[in-house]
Amino acid sequence: MADILHRMGIKSSSPEDVYAALTTLEGLSGWWARDTTGENALGGVIAFRFVPGGFDMKVAELVPGKKVLWEVALTGPALLASAGAHAEAWFTPAVALVPLGDTLIVLRHAAPGPPPSASTSPPPCWSCSALRCWSPADTEKGNHDMTTLSHALAITGVLTAGIIYGTDALGALVGRPAWNKVDDRTLVMATGFMHYYGDRRFPVPGILSVAATVVTAVTSATGADWPATAAASTAAAALLTWLAIYRTINAPINKQLTQAAQEGRVPPNARDLQTRWDSVIYLRAALQGVAVAGLCLALVLH
Repeated sequence: MADILHRMGIKSSSPEDVYAALTTLEGLSGWWARDTTGENALGGVIAFRFVPGGFDMKVAELVPGKKVLWEVALTGPALLASAGAHAEAWFTPAVALVPLGDTLIVLRHAAPGPPPSASTSPPPCWSCSALRCWSPADTEKGNHDMTTLSHALAITGVLTAGIIYGTDALGALVGRPAWNKVDDRTLVMATGFMHYYGDRRFPVPGILSVAATVVTAVTSATGADWPATAAASTAAAALLTWLAIYRTINAPINKQLTQAAQEGRVPPNARDLQTRWDSVIYLRAALQGVAVAGLCLALVLH
């Protein structure tokens, strides 16, 4: 098996920070597989699980602040081809001739053998992958910050979309049958002024819900959290569909009923207008419900 070698510098990190990122379950889940379990002591087996699958690695050697050695633990036929393979890491403070950062990392995926020299150059694709994942001091904080931001955005989306969801659900379950019991003048006066205030006060939570949901999807994708990205993207699609329905069907009717209520008149087609308005209220409530559920799921999956 050909050796896979890569070298990188970790800015503002000590060898001890790097060692912690390689030898603790919290550190490993912070930069590699989020679903990391097992025993991280010498001789223990650590299970790394990704969305497509995963593998187990036995902790074969630990030299605090200097070296970590893992060996593939054969847990099934799919890993037989990896028999004897291991992953090694050496790290020391960088010297002036290696201005890559404060800690120099040399990683090797290979059969047993002597460690590579610090001058080894990595294949570009492996370097990019490693540099994307690695920064024991900075990446873990960056992942935490990104998750915190995604949580804050998702919570904002839930709260603001929840306002509109509750209003639409009330309109579908209570408003629609209630308006069928009143005369046309009462219908126009009540709904006209409701739309007057609603169209002036609901844009704030409406805009916030859409913006927070879209950015939640973006931040989740940036952190390669694909399940949360899918959930937030579904919520965003539901909100944008809701907005299209509102602007196409409800907004023009709101304008007509509001104007009639302000002028104190009853349009001859008032009942038809309300029937048309009510025709999409169940769909609107369902779309807002999907959005709220998607955002809640994104929170759970983060």
